Amino acid sequence: MVTLAVHVRPRSAEDAVLGWTTASDGRPELLVKLSSAPTDGKANSALIRLLAHELALSKSSITIKSGRASRHKILRIDTEQAVLDKALARLL
Repeated sequence: MVTLAVHVRPRSAEDAVLGWTTASDGRPELLVKLSSAPTDGKANSALIRLLAHELALSKSSITIKSGRASRHKILRIDTEQAVLDKALARLL
């Protein structure tokens, strides 16, 4: 199991993984644009769907550990660090 920090920009023109950014506390976060609005969990569902597709993982392997109502989220991903690193390197 691996954790991944993500910064989400809801209500964007398209769904896309943009790359890495730095949070205010200095930790790296994956920057993701979503066209969905952050209402009724739609943006959270879209985030999981997009990352599962882009990282070639199942949707059930990605859960939101913290930040459900925030733009800054910590995801729990049921995979090994090496597998996630390889998928992110291929994506970015």
